[in-house]
Amino acid sequence: MRATFFNILSFLLFISCTTARQQEGLAFCYYSRNQHNFKIDDLCIKYEFSSSEKAEDTVEEIMSQVGLTPNFIVKECANIGNAGAVIDRTDGIIDTVRYLLINRTFLEGINLKSKTNWAAVSVIAHEIAHHLNGHTLSDLGSRPSKELECDEFAGFILKKMGASLDETLAGIRSMPFTSRSETHPPTDQRISALEKGWKNAHLLDSRYQAIALSADYSSIAKKWFQKGFEITADANENLIDKIACYTKAIQYKENFPAAYRNRAKYYNELKLYKQALNDAQQAILFDSTLWSAYSEKGTAYLGLGYSRLAIREFSKAIEYKEVQDHFDFLARGTAFFILGDHANAKSDFQEALKLKPGWQIARNKLQELEFYTPSKN
Repeated sequence: MRATFFNILSFLLFISCTTARQQEGLAFCYYSRNQHNFKIDDLCIKYEFSSSEKAEDTVEEIMSQVGLTPNFIVKECANIGNAGAVIDRTDGIIDTVRYLLINRTFLEGINLKSKTNWAAVSVIAHEIAHHLNGHTLSDLGSRPSKELECDEFAGFILKKMGASLDETLAGIRSMPFTSRSETHPPTDQRISALEKGWKNAHLLDSRYQAIALSADYSSIAKKWFQKGFEITADANENLIDKIACYTKAIQYKENFPAAYRNRAKYYNELKLYKQALNDAQQAILFDSTLWSAYSEKGTAYLGLGYSRLAIREFSKAIEYKEVQDHFDFLARGTAFFILGDHANAKSDFQEALKLKPGWQIARNKLQELEFYTPSKN
């Protein structure tokens, strides 16, 4: 009888749910059909089976998609033909104990036949659905409607986990076609149920994406921007805090040129010139007239040793700003000085002093320039 039992299991690979030896309190949904007359010993000795980490990981991942914690025990049982959802209501046990029994060889085989690892995931998701839908609590046995519910759940879960529609259907398509029976729907209906579940998940994801795209987080972004603005920049730790605030602002509003510009400024002050350059470029991408972004870009180039590029960016900042900034002239003059263009350097240092009379830094630059400028004697 045992040989016949396992031969049937090998070929009839469809889930059914029945009550096994109710006098012993075992309710069992197993991966076969029309197999009502079996003994528990043909499956595995009660409680004497090993755990399966891989199956447990799969179960946890499946359950995480619906925000639930598994309330059943996952066990590997070599003597079970495929997979099963089991409830133990044995006398003496106050609460029912739920089990998910799996045969590793069977799951590996179905993956091999369908040429995708999603086939085994689909089987496990289907079995989990028997538990979640309460099918194992009933003594009525399997019905086509129950199987379709579980197939739809499996399709939904596989889409949430990242499977394509073809990958979701690969397992059932690799099985022999069967017609409707007392316990099972025909294969084409099961394929439709899997596809329905997958498409429902796809539609739900599309709705979430649409909501996310239409959501306006500008007010939150502005609050983080303001928080960063209010932090006093008198130490490196404060600069890091300011950068963190502008980073949060950008997370809530990606097209926030002022936040990129401000973050670039404090990256420059920390001498993180590459990061500053990236942020300045991003700010300009969103607002090509933001003169201060060109200033930060020029500062980053100057820090990286690209004086000619720095001159180009400071010139743009000077061009775009209605009221000239003394810093841009000082910085551009410094770049000219590095390149040995003392005439343009002197002109910019003098312009900086005009905009900010008595500025000692500009005076020092002019003095330094005179030291390097050859005398005309």
